[in-house]
This record gives sequence, C-alpha cells and structure tokens, in this order.
Amino acid sequence: MSDAGADRGNRVARVIVNEPVGLLDYAIPEALATFVGKGVPVLVPLRKRRTSAYVVELTSAPAVAGINLRDIEGVD
Repeated sequence: MSDAGADRGNRVARVIVNEPVGLLDYAIPEALATFVGKGVPVLVPLRKRRTSAYVVELTSAPAVAGINLRDIEGVD
C-alpha cells in the first residue's frame, strides 16, 4: 500500500504542528483524500488560526472516540 494518499478506510490524519500540543487528529475531506499521505505538509485549523502541520500517520478512527474532528483545510 502506498503512503501517497488516504484510501477509503483511512479518513483520519494524525498530524504534528510546531506547537507543544503533541499529535492531533483531523478529518481528511474527500476532495483532499488523494493528496494527503504520510509526510505531506497540510494546513489545519488550530484554535482561532490556521497553521502548518505534517501528516505522521493515516488511520480510520481518531485516538479519542466520540469527538468531532475538524477538517484539514488544504495541502501546504
């Protein structure tokens, strides 16, 4: 399986930002699914701003069950 793009089962991207907050999970919108993969720089909402992040893992579910994930806003 290639790391270049999320398949249908992997709709969550675990990302790292340049902030002391650890890894964060974001939903992968359908329009970006073919572009999002491990190592890809993305733009994500963080608090009330947009910041750059890197995808470190693709997964099918968030680390914490029962939360609503915010979408990745774009590929950086």
